[in-house]
Amino acid sequence: MKRLLIFCFPLLTSSLAFSQEYDNRLLKSYSVEELTQIQTEKPTDLKVLTYGLENACYFSDAPKGKDMAGIQTIKLTGTNIPCYADLGLKILEQNQYFMIEGTSKMLVVKSKWVLNNELQNKK
Repeated sequence: MKRLLIFCFPLLTSSLAFSQEYDNRLLKSYSVEELTQIQTEKPTDLKVLTYGLENACYFSDAPKGKDMAGIQTIKLTGTNIPCYADLGLKILEQNQYFMIEGTSKMLVVKSKWVLNNELQNKK
């Protein structure tokens, strides 16, 4: 029994060291498997996604005179800028644009590149 404990103890402690090290709000957009893979393969991307929880979204006026028919519409309640994860969105390689239903405003979700650049310049 003592040998079994001595053998298992390092395994248990190492698994705890590699356990969840991400903001739980990310689970609204990403699965545990996706987050674990990101954490293992590209830990800097995990920092970008976490930074984006507070900094990825902003409102903008819709461009006048431009055809916005191809832009997806999103319904928001309230006037606060939402978190991309609360909307079930993921951070992509390019900016995302959504017309806000009933307004002439757009919700912009910054790309991974933009967020990474902001994070690097913040240091």
